[in-house]
Amino acid sequence: MQSGELPDALLIERFDIRRSDNDRRKISLEDMASIRDVAPSDKYEGSIEQVARALRGVSSNAEADILVLLGRAVFA
Repeated sequence: MQSGELPDALLIERFDIRRSDNDRRKISLEDMASIRDVAPSDKYEGSIEQVARALRGVSSNAEADILVLLGRAVFA
């Protein structure tokens, strides 16, 4: 898989929708840490293998999604 063949992706900073300037709630979003069931403090720990295993459990097309994951990891 070449970098030009990867599907589009979006990388963003965390954002929360505020109802007022004083609103400091954190709105939960599903991310790989929650899919892997790890504590927020361990969010950036782990391996590509752990991510691939977790992805396999939630993907509707695991083989294709894991190839994309590996392609992105190599490209990065």
